[in-house]
Amino acid sequence: MKARGRAAPLASGAVPALMAAAVLALGVPVVRLAASYPDTAPGGGAPWQIAVQASAAAGAVAAGAALAAHRATALCGILLTLAGPAIVVAATPAAQARPALLFTIVLAGAALAPALLGATALTCPVRPLSRWDRLVAAAGLIVAGLISGLLPATLFDPQASGCFTCAANLAEVHAAPDLRASVIRWGLVLTIGTGTGMAVLAAWRWLRAPRIVRLVNAPVATGGAAVALLSAAAAGHALAQPVRVIDAPSRAIWLAQCAIVVLMAGGVAATALRTRRLASRMAAQVLAATPDAAALQHSLAESIDDPALALVFPRNDGTVIDAAGQPAGEGGAGLAVATVRRASRTVAEVRYRAELAGAEQLLGTAVRSAGLALEHVAAQARLRAELADLAASRRRIIEDGDAERRRLERDLHDGAQQRLIGLQLFMQLAADDASDAQAEAYHAARRIVSTARSPTCATSRTASTRPPSPMTDS
Repeated sequence: MKARGRAAPLASGAVPALMAAAVLALGVPVVRLAASYPDTAPGGGAPWQIAVQASAAAGAVAAGAALAAHRATALCGILLTLAGPAIVVAATPAAQARPALLFTIVLAGAALAPALLGATALTCPVRPLSRWDRLVAAAGLIVAGLISGLLPATLFDPQASGCFTCAANLAEVHAAPDLRASVIRWGLVLTIGTGTGMAVLAAWRWLRAPRIVRLVNAPVATGGAAVALLSAAAAGHALAQPVRVIDAPSRAIWLAQCAIVVLMAGGVAATALRTRRLASRMAAQVLAATPDAAALQHSLAESIDDPALALVFPRNDGTVIDAAGQPAGEGGAGLAVATVRRASRTVAEVRYRAELAGAEQLLGTAVRSAGLALEHVAAQARLRAELADLAASRRRIIEDGDAERRRLERDLHDGAQQRLIGLQLFMQLAADDASDAQAEAYHAARRIVSTARSPTCATSRTASTRPPSPMTDS
C-alpha cells in the first residue's frame, strides 16, 4: 500500500550518504586538532566540548537523512544534512589545519553552518514556501558562503599575514589585507541582517501554521531559527572586537549553537518515534477488528488533527464515491489529496486541508498502517455503489414497462374501441331509416360489431392491470 508522493528522489538519499562520509573523513583529524590546540579551536578542546560538537555534526546528518526520505521535508532535510560537515569545518582550528585543502576549506566554509541551519528552518514545510522565504534563505547562504567565506579567502596570504605555520591557501588570488578586512567587516554586518531575518521569518511561518504542523516541525523550525539568531549575535560580538579572536563569549555562542543542533536531532528522532507509535496503534486497530468507514476516517483525521478529512474512492468509470456509495463532490482549492495505491490501481483518496501538508509524514504512516482496512472500506463503498446502480436500473425498467402498458391501453381505448362504437351507432341509425328486410340485416351487423367489442374491452382491461414485476419478486 503506497501513498503517492511519499518517496523522495534518489538524490535525497545520496546526499546524506555523502555527507556522512564527509563528517567521518573530516571528523577524526579535526577532533585530534581540537584536542591538541584547544585555545585556537572555536569550540574548545575539552572532552565535553568535543563531544557536543561531534554530536551536533552526527546528529545533523542523521536527522537530515530522516527528513530527506520524505518528499515534503526533502529540501530542509538536505540542508540539515549539509550542515553536518559544515559544523566539522567550523570547529576546526584554522591555523593548524593540514593539509592545504583542509586549510582552504576552513577559510572558505567556516561561516556556512549557521546559515545552512537557518535555511533549514525557513524551508521547513510548515507553510508553502513564498518568494520572500526563498530570497531570505538564499541571501543568508550567499552572505555566509561568498561574502564571509570565499571572497576573503581569495584575498588572504597566510605568510604575508604573519601565519608562518599555516598551510598554503589554495583559493588565494591576490593578497589584499585591507580589502580583506573590509570584506570581512561587511560580511559580519550582513550576517547580522540575514541571521535576524531568517530567525524572525522562520518563527513567523511556524507560529502561523496549524497546531499539528507546529508540533511535528517544532524541532527543526525553532532550532534553526535559534541558531540563525545566535549567528547574528556572534557577528555583532565580532564587530565589537578591535581584532577578531576566539574568546569566551564567542566560544559559548558556538557551543550553544551546537547544543541546539543536538536538540534538533533529538526532536526529529522523537517525531519519528511518535510516528511509529501512531503506526502501531493504527495497525492494532486494524488487527483487532476491521473498522467501519467512519471509524477509519476518524482515526486518519486524528493523525493530522483535521476533523474535515474525507475518504473518497475512485471507480473504474471515472466517478468518485464516498463510503456510502454516493457520488462525492470535487475537491476544493484549499484541499490536498493523498492518493492510496495498490500496485497500479487507485484504492482511495484522502482529502485534507492543504495547510496541513507539513504533517504529511504522519498521514502517510497512518495510511500505510491502515492499508487492509482501507481496501476493505473501498470494496464496501464500491459494492454499495454497484447495488445502487442496479436498483436504479430496475426502476428504469419498471418505469419503461409502465409507460409501454399505458401507451397500449391508450391505443386500444382511443383506436379500435372508438371505431367499433362509431360503426355500431352508424348501423343503428341506418336500421331506423331502412325497410324491414334491410333493418333486419343492419341489426344482425350491429350484433356482430357488439360481439367484436367484447374481446377489445377485455384486452384493454388486461393492459391496464399491472402484473407483478419479476424484477421485484426477490
